[in-house]
Amino acid sequence: MARTGPAREHPTQISSMLFYFASVIIHDLFRTNHTDPTISDTSSYLDLAPLYGSSEKQQSYVRAMKDGLLKPDVFAEYRLLGFPPGVAALLIAFNRFHNFVAGQLAEINEGGRFALKARLTDEEVRKYKTAEGKRDNDLFQTARL
Repeated sequence: MARTGPAREHPTQISSMLFYFASVIIHDLFRTNHTDPTISDTSSYLDLAPLYGSSEKQQSYVRAMKDGLLKPDVFAEYRLLGFPPGVAALLIAFNRFHNFVAGQLAEINEGGRFALKARLTDEEVRKYKTAEGKRDNDLFQTARL
């Protein structure tokens, strides 16, 4: 798969990345409801639903549920598996970038926003799971932005 010689431009000067991005955008904007084709199941935003999912149920499949991370190299939109490999590679790159951003947010922890106490009392242990879940969701949603 190594290239021999200098790189050659495509005669139309269009990168294949254009078509990969277009596939992601189209699947982000257009998803018709299966029971009523007059209803769209997507939001009116480019929110990377092919990566994150368009519902909390779909999000639960791709989220690691720890530290705001996504499961490694996954995306929610199974319909894109039939597309050229570059589309999936692009979504995996977005996945890895999300995980990088979530890690940086947790590490920088500006203003103590994502801090959890290291030592807990017995009563705080009961509240820890709730606090950990809130921290995970806050990191996930902030990295998603």
